[in-house]
Amino acid sequence: MTTLTLYQDLLPAVEVDVAGQTMDFLFDTGAGITVITPAVARLLGLTPSGRGTGFRKSGERIDAPRCDGVPLSLSNGIDLSANCLVLDLMELLPPGWPPLGGAIALNAFEGRAVRMSGGHTLEMGPRQRLADELDGVDGEARHVRQVGGLSLCVSVAVGGPGITLWFVLDSGNTGPTLIAPHAAALLGIERSDRPTEATIPLMGVGDVHTQVRVQDMIYDGLIGYPTMSQLDLVLDLDQPGLAIKL
Repeated sequence: MTTLTLYQDLLPAVEVDVAGQTMDFLFDTGAGITVITPAVARLLGLTPSGRGTGFRKSGERIDAPRCDGVPLSLSNGIDLSANCLVLDLMELLPPGWPPLGGAIALNAFEGRAVRMSGGHTLEMGPRQRLADELDGVDGEARHVRQVGGLSLCVSVAVGGPGITLWFVLDSGNTGPTLIAPHAAALLGIERSDRPTEATIPLMGVGDVHTQVRVQDMIYDGLIGYPTMSQLDLVLDLDQPGLAIKL
């Protein structure tokens, strides 16, 4: 089991061993593909073998060098191998924030099942065992891919009779749940200049009460870290599957 810490009291992070050095990496379920900094690539003696192209929730295009099969190890000794983009994350963060080695995304756990408990711990194991220990209910999930199929996010079904929307689980979003205007209209949520309280109906699971903000984006919605921290989740990163305990 891996403990998640809060980088700058905001973003979930994990300790990762890189060539014998311990570094902080963000744990970002919405990133899609794991990121390492140019310094980490040099430390590992890696030369990018191609380019990856993806899109942020706003639709902004990102192009970056790519390294495949990058060896990374979580602080509890779990070895990972991930296809990565090479980006300097510090250029995207406020000046003076402590250095990061990168960001671990769900593609680093592809083919496994992962349990995220209350936003505080991360555990890997057989899906059935994790789900049985969770003692929750099965929700509906889809895998979301970009970057030529290399990235991996999980979206959950939201809605009710005649309405099915897909909200991406995004631990890198530290604010309210984000909802696209078309999805907000279907759920009866009014657009506002500030976050509002709303109920998000997770299909087959139940209602989650959270703050929401209506915002244009390429997804129906994004469920961020504050809301994910209310939940106990088992994500199947082999075959699309999801178990949730409210």
